[in-house]
Amino acid sequence: MTKLTFIAAIAAFGLGVAAVAQDAAPKPAQQRAGGGQGRNTVQVCAMKGEALKTPAKAESVEFNSKKVLFCCVNCKGAFEKLDDAAKTKTVTKAGLISRKLTAQKTIETVDKQLKELDAIK
Repeated sequence: MTKLTFIAAIAAFGLGVAAVAQDAAPKPAQQRAGGGQGRNTVQVCAMKGEALKTPAKAESVEFNSKKVLFCCVNCKGAFEKLDDAAKTKTVTKAGLISRKLTAQKTIETVDKQLKELDAIK
């Protein structure tokens, strides 16, 4: 299989997985701001925009039916002091950063897999 055919096959598979994932999307109350629930999703602190090392132990609050994650109690406190408009902007920005970091992680994984395939003779 040529590299181009392999990449096309991976892309087609990814589109199929994305379609299935959309159908099985979590309900709004289950969604997290600053990161989804997929196993490869990078979850971030809503205030700092940095990846959380241990999301399961992260500080959190509920905002607009979403669980908002924080790296520490100070970030959680700062978020709680914001008005609703600023909270919405912060949560939206954290979600975008999470998507970006998740995409970068996915690209790194695919690059690694391609290198492994190239090494096979």
